[in-house]
Amino acid sequence: MKRDKNKIKIHKLKEPFIYRVVIIGGGFAGIRAALVLLKKTENVYVILIDKNHYHSYHPDYYEAACAVFKEFKETSISQFINLRQTIAIPFETIFRGRKNIQIIKDEIGDIDFEKSKILTLHKKEVKYDWLIVAAGSQTSFYDIPRLKELSYELKTIQDALNIRNGIDELFERKGKREKISVIIGGGGFTGCELAGEIMGYIKNLAKIHNHPRENIEIKIIEASPALLGGASEWAREKTKKRLNNLGVKILLNSQIEKVSKNSDYDFSKPSFIGSVHLKNRESLNFDILVWTAGVEAADISKIFPKESLEKKLCLNTDNYLSARPFKNVFAVGDIAYCFDETTKNPLPMTAQTAISQGRYAARAIIKKINKQTLKPYQPKQSQFIIPLGGKYALADLKIIKFSGFFAWALKHLVTLRYFLSILPFFSALSLWLRGLRIYIKND
Repeated sequence: MKRDKNKIKIHKLKEPFIYRVVIIGGGFAGIRAALVLLKKTENVYVILIDKNHYHSYHPDYYEAACAVFKEFKETSISQFINLRQTIAIPFETIFRGRKNIQIIKDEIGDIDFEKSKILTLHKKEVKYDWLIVAAGSQTSFYDIPRLKELSYELKTIQDALNIRNGIDELFERKGKREKISVIIGGGGFTGCELAGEIMGYIKNLAKIHNHPRENIEIKIIEASPALLGGASEWAREKTKKRLNNLGVKILLNSQIEKVSKNSDYDFSKPSFIGSVHLKNRESLNFDILVWTAGVEAADISKIFPKESLEKKLCLNTDNYLSARPFKNVFAVGDIAYCFDETTKNPLPMTAQTAISQGRYAARAIIKKINKQTLKPYQPKQSQFIIPLGGKYALADLKIIKFSGFFAWALKHLVTLRYFLSILPFFSALSLWLRGLRIYIKND
């Protein structure tokens, strides 16, 4: 198989007259749409465009951000590669043996909606009969001064590794009598999961570096009156209690106004990197600040006309997930603004929602090709499993709610189930076991 910098060809197109479906983004929605199209019909040629050559399993980012290696003081490059491979699944592995698919590693430069044509940043023209936009979301910093400059994000695999290494280096640099302060901006699902996992990571680091636990502080700063916006009251209260028991300090109704860097900061001196300034005039010092509180649609949405855009630049969709005003363009996943008529709220930006919408968009295209009646998209109520440090999680399955070890075990079984849905059996099992062996060391 020949490869070049910009594309990997899995199979050559056999019939030039079949329909071309272009999918932008290889996340949960994009991968599911591609797999359904390839499985359910032989009348389409799928072209998947993504800036990476792999599919990211972001539900385990918090695990990678706190991974503990066996030989901690002699961490090797191979350990980082192995860690990265637990959450980065090559497209070539997912689509190996599939017919009529091409992967293009590139980004979108422009879209000509009238001519149904895409121009990539590498000046490659890609025509389509149907387009599925599944480009996801990116971090929003809400124009808070210096927040982007002085904080870590958790939106990519590299972000997760940066957080892990940043905390590790912090213990290397600071003396055991010096205070260590980690602040997480945002008390949503990502912030709470990360806070719980960081506690275990810091406990391991404190042992290795003989750093007294009482000199380490982790805070969650949340602007709203409660954690986990969108979750049930049961999940909110359980989460707050669990994090408090772990030693995480939670500041609710606390909105960050600005972030500043300490002018006298010096790696060689015992000092904090910066300060978070709240609207109530309180200031909090930090060594590491992780921002998890804001998301907005990926930049590709700016290519669309204004009538296509909704809140946070998401693409406005109709009841069939078509991006208004286009009939051959679908918007799915985080980039889509899809309204739930039952709850009267936008659908949550979750993997469940993305997978459901990707599957629907693919089936909708198949029905259009076969000139069959298309039913409107019916969103399913999301279920949540929230890992909160150690072998502990909350499972809110709407009808059933439980917490503890069995919820933690269920979370890992859900991961295995997902891997099995996109990979051959032994590849999925091998990937799952590899991740479990690494992540369990911090639990």
